[in-house]
Amino acid sequence: MTKNIFLIICLSFIITNLGFGQIYSVPSEDNPIINITVPTDLWEFSRSRTMVNISPIESGEDDRLLVMLWASDNPGLENALDIITSDALAIAGSFLKNLSLEDESYKFTINNTSFIAIDGYGYYKNDDNSEDMMTTTIMLFLPDKNNIMALVYFATTEANEKWNKDLKDVINSITPVN
Repeated sequence: MTKNIFLIICLSFIITNLGFGQIYSVPSEDNPIINITVPTDLWEFSRSRTMVNISPIESGEDDRLLVMLWASDNPGLENALDIITSDALAIAGSFLKNLSLEDESYKFTINNTSFIAIDGYGYYKNDDNSEDMMTTTIMLFLPDKNNIMALVYFATTEANEKWNKDLKDVINSITPVN
């Protein structure tokens, strides 16, 4: 009997700490619109007043990846979708020189939430003035009838290859709170 209890405790610890990750409310714990699960053994989650950043904990050349996620400040405005789209494009353009976006966007659904996305690439200027090509994806989504959110993702080719599956798992974990 004692052996079984010990085994259950050990198994619970392993399941809790190794496989699933931390569930975060976004944009804030006080005002949640979505929940997202981030494996904290692989990813760093940070929050500012207006935005959430998710990036690999590792810091090698093949770990240069950043996800930025935020909600519209005024989703009730008639032009709220235009504003958050403009903000997302401005952020992508501020990080990447010579930003080039695909001609066509694409749509998909995750957990009953509709997304529209567009892919592109540009060049990130490093501290030593060298430039690295990075891919980017800009996603807009409506987690409920009252909110609009944006997700902008940047990565080098190497980071994209290394982290693609894990990043998809994080994005696929997005669930509306309501």
